[in-house]
Amino acid sequence: MNSKRFRSIYALSLGKMGGAFFGFLRNIIIARLIGVEDFGIAAVFSIIIFIVECSSDLALDRLIVQADDGNSDRLLGSAHFLQFIKGILTGLVLFLFSGLIVSVFSIPEAKWAIQLLALSPIIRGFVHFDVARKQRDRNFLPLASVEFFPHALACIAAVPLCYIFQDYSASLYTNLLHVFLYTAVSHISAEKKYRWYIAKEHLIRILTFSYPLMINGVLLSIANQGDRFLIGNKFGVEVLGWFSTAFNLTYLAASMLIMLVQSYFLPFLSEVKYDSNKYNERANFVFQISFVCSLALISAGVFAGPSFLLIIYGMDYSQGATVIGLLAVMQGFKMARSGFNTAAMAIAKTKLIMLATFARLSGFLIAIIVVYIGGSIENVIWCGIIGEVIGLTFIFVSLVKNSSLNFNNTIYNLAFMIIMIVLSFHLSGKITFDGSLFSQLLFGIFLSLFVCLLYAFFLANIRGKILGLLR
Repeated sequence: MNSKRFRSIYALSLGKMGGAFFGFLRNIIIARLIGVEDFGIAAVFSIIIFIVECSSDLALDRLIVQADDGNSDRLLGSAHFLQFIKGILTGLVLFLFSGLIVSVFSIPEAKWAIQLLALSPIIRGFVHFDVARKQRDRNFLPLASVEFFPHALACIAAVPLCYIFQDYSASLYTNLLHVFLYTAVSHISAEKKYRWYIAKEHLIRILTFSYPLMINGVLLSIANQGDRFLIGNKFGVEVLGWFSTAFNLTYLAASMLIMLVQSYFLPFLSEVKYDSNKYNERANFVFQISFVCSLALISAGVFAGPSFLLIIYGMDYSQGATVIGLLAVMQGFKMARSGFNTAAMAIAKTKLIMLATFARLSGFLIAIIVVYIGGSIENVIWCGIIGEVIGLTFIFVSLVKNSSLNFNNTIYNLAFMIIMIVLSFHLSGKITFDGSLFSQLLFGIFLSLFVCLLYAFFLANIRGKILGLLR
């Protein structure tokens, strides 16, 4: 790997992690300064934005990375045109359904905020996809800039906005500021001019690639945010507020890891998609990376999650510490599935991803029944875990049937990961550590690292990389 490519990957990692950190810090600032109930209303905004973005995701950036003619001005221009149309339509839908949304969550006072939030997809409709084109050459610096600077500036703005408005509207304005900055930085980082190109053959081709992933986005938005939607509707926005602290911690960690895996390993796999031997070798390595990341997330949530949540959010959100371990398991299985999703996307098997997400939706359907017969929040999370396991199983079996991949060791690696998860929960119940929250956090981190290193040495490819670095 040449030094320029290494610097680019290093910058991507810093950009992704830095962006996630500032997004996370902004979330903490708002939670601390506006109170639990207002933070619950702010959580409604994040649910809406996620559902709108995922359900209308055309995967245009991933098409540009994956396509053989991804450097084409015409393909880029067609992607820009479709992104603009999508932004206008989704913004209009959000505005028209604002009344229904506030009635579902019993927050009629926030209708004006939902209507103003409709500007978010419209602004994002002008994003420049040259950032995605540069990933084809492993130039991740523009993507790192787009991920880092908007989050950092929106985080800085959160403090004065919270002190000025002192309620949920501070979250609304930081959300709008972030999406504006994201779009602006995408243009600043671009080399090619922003233009539209309208050609029937390109539009049909894009939609053919995108529609399974767009349907997948609809299903994903329900699967990922359906739990919070149910809790906000059934238990109220105050409960949604403390639940969202634990959910955000685990979800943001999983999202950051998934973005890193897909951003780097999608082009890594796509460039050898016509060479079955190299593709098989690289795909199995990607699976192992996703399993290690999954176990890292779960063990950190189990051992260090409760103390970390109390340190950063405060005792007002202490109930969130009781569910963070289970939420980490749910997000961890989603992380494990991302390796298979990336392998499927690299060979344009996007329908498999859609069907796996549909399978994951089974957990949400069970949760609906559980909630309305009097189930607890923990019961809802267990339904989500069941759904993630079903989705992971489906994408694994589907890839076995629809590709030339060799999965001889993958089953054993996955089974051992599950054993390590059970061990983590067993240890967390047996080992107690009295002391300050910071001491408990450090001890939890130590246990998490121990579990992850033990698992990493079990994986042949990862063990070889680690031993190579130590020599």
